[in-house]
Amino acid sequence: DEPDGESDVAFGGESGVEDLEALGDTSGLDGDEATNNVANDDIFKDIGLESLDSQNDFSETDDIPDYNDSIFDNDESLDDSDGNKSTEDDISLEDFDTSAMDDMDFGIADTDSKLNGGFEMGSNDDFLMEGEFEIPGFSDVSTVKDEKQAPLITKRDSKKSKKGISEVDFSEAEESEELPPNTLSDAQYKQFLKNLSEYPLNVRLAFENLIVQDEFTDDAEFEIIEKILNKAPARQVASFLEKMLDTSIPVPRDFEHRTAEEYEAYKKSLSYQLRNRIIPACLIGITLMLASFGIFQFAKNCIYKPLKANSLYKQGYALLQADEYPQSEMKFEEACKYRISKKWFFNYARGYRNHKQYQRASAMYDRILSYFKHDKAAGLEYADMELNDMANYERAEEIVRREVLDYHINDADGILKLGDIFLEWGTEKDPEKLELAREQYANLLQLYGKDQRSSDLYLSRMMRYFIRTDNLKQVIPLKKVFEPREKSLCADDWAELSGYLLDKYYGTLAPSEEYLRYEIDGLRGLLLRAVKTNPDNPIAYYNLAKYFIKSGENATIENTLQTANYKYSVELGNDTPNLRYRIGYIQYKKNNYGEALGSFMKAGDGNVKERNLMLAMANTLFMRGDDYAAQGYYSQLIDSLDREIEKRGIVFPQTSVKDYDVVNTYLYASNNYGVTLYNLAKRTGNSALNAQAIVQFSQSLRAWDALTRNQETLVRLEGSNLAQQNIQYITHQV
Repeated sequence: DEPDGESDVAFGGESGVEDLEALGDTSGLDGDEATNNVANDDIFKDIGLESLDSQNDFSETDDIPDYNDSIFDNDESLDDSDGNKSTEDDISLEDFDTSAMDDMDFGIADTDSKLNGGFEMGSNDDFLMEGEFEIPGFSDVSTVKDEKQAPLITKRDSKKSKKGISEVDFSEAEESEELPPNTLSDAQYKQFLKNLSEYPLNVRLAFENLIVQDEFTDDAEFEIIEKILNKAPARQVASFLEKMLDTSIPVPRDFEHRTAEEYEAYKKSLSYQLRNRIIPACLIGITLMLASFGIFQFAKNCIYKPLKANSLYKQGYALLQADEYPQSEMKFEEACKYRISKKWFFNYARGYRNHKQYQRASAMYDRILSYFKHDKAAGLEYADMELNDMANYERAEEIVRREVLDYHINDADGILKLGDIFLEWGTEKDPEKLELAREQYANLLQLYGKDQRSSDLYLSRMMRYFIRTDNLKQVIPLKKVFEPREKSLCADDWAELSGYLLDKYYGTLAPSEEYLRYEIDGLRGLLLRAVKTNPDNPIAYYNLAKYFIKSGENATIENTLQTANYKYSVELGNDTPNLRYRIGYIQYKKNNYGEALGSFMKAGDGNVKERNLMLAMANTLFMRGDDYAAQGYYSQLIDSLDREIEKRGIVFPQTSVKDYDVVNTYLYASNNYGVTLYNLAKRTGNSALNAQAIVQFSQSLRAWDALTRNQETLVRLEGSNLAQQNIQYITHQV
């Protein structure tokens, strides 16, 4: 039975219905092939030409596509074996002539092999219901693998070809205007692929990973697809993928993907020129200009100006030392234009003060306080100058209060200086100020008197207050506190304390204080300590001399008073080279070689050429152990004496005072020079120095002979001198 209505079935090959006719003829085949053809014919009948309803897998409701159009043109007909034309409806399968297909191979063997394996009529894969009806094993699809499956055609399409079926042309087809959600058209898909290929590799891999994982909704995935389709920036796409995949996707900075032609065109654009040439060139130029300007300013402000200012400061300070004060001020002002130096401000202020140019010093201190935010050291020095040099107590108090304590609240040094001002003010002019001094010292002890060093300092000031107010009862306990430690008081305090106790011990006391006289002990030690701590203090020597007078030690009175007078003379400003030499000689006799050397150097005023002074310098250096320095002075002195003796020709030390002085100096200098050379020989192991020492001893011996030989009898005086003994010691050591 055939289904109702007329319908044609188009097979995959071009032969159409003729293939069916050829399958029915089994003539000319061997037994197996005939058997197979019969089996195929039975199968052909089974799959629908005779009874489609007999198959269990098909029901009456199964739909088989109904094709109303024939695969042949309506005007054409098929020729039968007699040459008569007939339409498709008049031809049955049994009447087809298959003689023309006797020699054709239809792949029966392949078909048999497939059929022998079994054929199930119920498989949905054997019948494709999507526009084509194929029979597995008989269709052109399985035999001609490279040939595409021919689509079904309509009557309109059949007019285009009489011999075969042409491929379907979809060029004139129009897409639907509305696409389903989350769907791309073909054009969009192509654009999507193009855009995706232009993104960095790691971005593409991340996108593919997103799609493959399939962990997100279609809307989420399509959102990133739309970004790629719209060619969003690579960083934006990477950021979106990072949030979705929770990973880091670095993108090269300023990533751009262009073809060579696009890049060349981009290089010619104004934006490229601005971005890569003009703006970088401008930036480089500006950077170079700024760097050059910075280097110039650095060299100007950090090299040239400091050097120039320092040079001008030095020139002005040299003029100050030369007492050319107006010129020094001019140089100072010129130097300030280049650079303000705090160090040089202090140097000038102190220099003017030392030269007793107090007005200029005051102006300099005022400038320091103004320029350097009320510097504490400047304020204290300024107040000290007004107090000690000018005795201007009111001005000193004002400076400490306004310039120091107002900006350095409760500063210990400021409070101490204020107490000293009141102490001197009360001592010299207004005794009522002494109580103000005590209050300042008490505040210091309360605020800062915890550590030993600060406590000693503030207690020493309180001791000064008790001395100035003549309170012996309070002085004696403080004296017992300080006496065990020599460095607990300064030299001035030791001198004032020892002098005060000296006067009280040998002076008159009130009846109520008479018992305190016997508590004053160790007075001699205090006086000697005052001299030791400051050998240049004439008051200490004066107090010591008074003690010697009171105690009856007359042997040391003259020397002590001389020293006191010399030092007091220096303090009064009567400073001369001769006075300094005498002070140095006194120190030398007392074995204070350091102080003696300083006095000798001041006596020479930096230019030691006088013979006695040179000999004194050499001897002092020798006694201090400075053999090399002593050698230099001895050698210079011997050379000077040799030149003078050579200038005189013959010297007569016994008849001429000047010649005696020269020869006598030569005697001591050559002997001491020889001893110095001997010490250096022992220290260095240089035997040549021993020979030079013997030469100097011989010269000293000649000078001794010239001084001691009787000019009439030519008889030497009895005894020997040091030079002869030194020669014997060197040549005949025990």
